[in-house]
Amino acid sequence: MTLSTAVQFLSRLGIDIAAFLLVIVVHEYFHVLARRRLKGETVAFSVSNHLDLFGTLLPVCLIFTGYPLVFGWGKRIEGAFAESENPQSSILVFSMSGMVGNLILCLVTGFIVTMIPRSDFLFNLATTSTGAFFTVFLFRTFAISLAVALLNLLPVPPFDGGYLFFEFLPARIRHLQTKLQFLSLLIVVTLILTGLAGKFFLLPWHLITELLCGGLSPYIIEPSRFVTDFLQ
Repeated sequence: MTLSTAVQFLSRLGIDIAAFLLVIVVHEYFHVLARRRLKGETVAFSVSNHLDLFGTLLPVCLIFTGYPLVFGWGKRIEGAFAESENPQSSILVFSMSGMVGNLILCLVTGFIVTMIPRSDFLFNLATTSTGAFFTVFLFRTFAISLAVALLNLLPVPPFDGGYLFFEFLPARIRHLQTKLQFLSLLIVVTLILTGLAGKFFLLPWHLITELLCGGLSPYIIEPSRFVTDFLQ
């Protein structure tokens, strides 16, 4: 590995980790907002309390392997809506809130990205070294946020879709979700290593990316190409 390649790799590693942390913070914070709204109680939010060790290390490993989409998860905030007037409805809103937060983040970053070629101010800002770095960060934030949103639709723990799925099962089966969590993680890792994850996620990922980013969608996975084609 040449010095230039090493610098590029470390730069991407730093950007992807920063983008992933932002995505997870937004995801978990929307869970907090949903619980505050549904239960009318104050829930303290601390970044360190919502980071999962394996869920944070996985995206780092994906970066090292060169996997185009990076994703992971944080520690789940339990909703405890058993005493609600409509517990299943509350659980549904609570479980979907994190994904809604990720999609809002996609809308914001996607809008800014699509405005760069159209706005002289943003374009001139992006041509600076700091601006180019921030532009790549926006691209990666969009990509990771959308990947995390789609991944959480899976009906297996530790993803929101998994917890939601088990909430609607009989109580005698519901307790198995903790035991199945490790198995679920093995399934996800297997899908990644075999390339099957790409077949499941890349199609909807590309469709949503094209919808939100239009002609710039091919650059979302490889933002360095955007810097080369547009900013240099």
